[in-house]
Amino acid sequence: MATEVAKNSLFALYLLQKGKLRSLLQFIEQSEHPYSIRLLANYFHVEEVKTLSGKQFYLMNLPYFLGSKLPGYIDWFVAHYPIKDAKSN
Repeated sequence: MATEVAKNSLFALYLLQKGKLRSLLQFIEQSEHPYSIRLLANYFHVEEVKTLSGKQFYLMNLPYFLGSKLPGYIDWFVAHYPIKDAKSN
């Protein structure tokens, strides 16, 4: 079952190309939530990142082979990394 964040807004989903996150950072600047997902040939981990303007967001790095399980990982991601109030951003 998808979470409210996944149902009501788009997640940033980014396929890593030459290590650049420019498109992802632009999307996050315009989004109303702090969640982004990057598919890459690496290992699973979540990190807290800042855009150049200082907006904080969570980046879940998901290996390609887990892409078919994305809906479950989105639910886990939102449950374990709640949205902070505006004062903490």
